[in-house]
Amino acid sequence: MKEVLTNPSSGYYMSRDVFGQHGDFITSPEISQIFGELIAAWCLAEYQKVGCPKPVQIVELGPGRGTFIQDILRVCNHLKIIPISQLSIHLVELSPYLSKMQAAKLCYSTKEFNQNDLPFYRIGETISGIKMYWYHRIEDVPKEFSIILAHEFFDALPIHKLQKDGILWKEVLIDVNPSDKNKFSFVLSRNETPIARLYSPLLTNEKRTHVEVSPESDLILKHIAIRLEEYGGFGLIMDYGHVGEKEDTFRAFKNH
Repeated sequence: MKEVLTNPSSGYYMSRDVFGQHGDFITSPEISQIFGELIAAWCLAEYQKVGCPKPVQIVELGPGRGTFIQDILRVCNHLKIIPISQLSIHLVELSPYLSKMQAAKLCYSTKEFNQNDLPFYRIGETISGIKMYWYHRIEDVPKEFSIILAHEFFDALPIHKLQKDGILWKEVLIDVNPSDKNKFSFVLSRNETPIARLYSPLLTNEKRTHVEVSPESDLILKHIAIRLEEYGGFGLIMDYGHVGEKEDTFRAFKNH
């Protein structure tokens, strides 16, 4: 799944705009600017509750076209609760195509870097003077007080599908369809895979027969928790779905 989405040469997100009317799906910020503006108002209210520490950085994971952070910046510039000189924006984005689109939308000037010794690969500045940085990993974002935002980010991270087979949890894998070599099909692993063995102890009392786990999500969430604990800040994770009662939720969309 990770390879399909983010392979440098042919990954789904890496070289095209997948959003909007001519893409495969739509996201809330693209429907109305009210969404991002309401989130911005919430962020500023929470920021005031914790005493307005400075400096402050807004970190967004998977910023898409840059529409969401653009709406948030509009409110920040209008209300001026955070001084411009004390605010910076940090975008975690793997896609070269989308990072260029974000830079064109958000900044009046940007510069791309190829040096391996820098934590960021692109830097820019908004028309109001706010510095903006792009990273491949959240681990590279500076350790400062942060407002961390993730909208439909975790729901696109790779998962493992586990299915109960007798007393064992086995992994749902992908293979060539035996009846049509041009198609794929789901198959159940013959035995426990390493990931099934790792998660099985956590599923002892599980009532469902099919669960989905995401080790990459676990690692990123752990990093966010430690970062907020050590350096201060707060975050908002926005996804859409259920509260754990569903089974198979793996979906792909094409042309909406």
